[in-house]
Amino acid sequence: MAEGYIYCLSNPAMPGIVKIGEMHTEGRTPEDRIRELYTTGVPLPFVIEFAKRVINPAQKESRIHLFIEDTRVNPRREFFRTTPDYVRRLFDLIEGQMWEPEPIEEIVEQEGNGVIVNVGNVMSRYFTDGLQIRHIIGQDVSRTWSAIYNATTDRIVYNNISYTSLSDFALKHHRVYNPERKTANGWVECECNLNNNWIIARELREEN
Repeated sequence: MAEGYIYCLSNPAMPGIVKIGEMHTEGRTPEDRIRELYTTGVPLPFVIEFAKRVINPAQKESRIHLFIEDTRVNPRREFFRTTPDYVRRLFDLIEGQMWEPEPIEEIVEQEGNGVIVNVGNVMSRYFTDGLQIRHIIGQDVSRTWSAIYNATTDRIVYNNISYTSLSDFALKHHRVYNPERKTANGWVECECNLNNNWIIARELREEN
């Protein structure tokens, strides 16, 4: 039987709505899927709330859709007016392995002794002093951490605590509600206030 993923996505441009779908092409991950969905017709990229590797994902997806059919936004689309927390309870009833994103390395070593500096994720390369940064869990604005980037220390500061990277900041926030959470992708999950517009942090890297 085919193996693949069922997934639950949200989008900051679509508050109160989640996308529940499946994918079964070998080698593709939920991260591949959100990149495919980020087209010119979508103002902001999708966020992976959670995903699960299962046997026969199309069947599992159909069962979830049937259970929450009355919340479907469009009969021909996979969008539902519900919350990630509610959908997660449905996912927990399905046998499989929860997906975790690959952690992004953000610790940068000094050049020398054969070590290659990874400049792709250096905060000081993209952030200015005092830049506002926020992390929201799902679509619940009450679960928001708003922080400031300190260029002198090259740290993100929230509630007088310093964080060495975006992923560390996002992960610590997740663990307030889910102590078992192991990874976070801060460049995808966090937003930065640029000229009074909140944008996904990774967009700053893509522009530079």
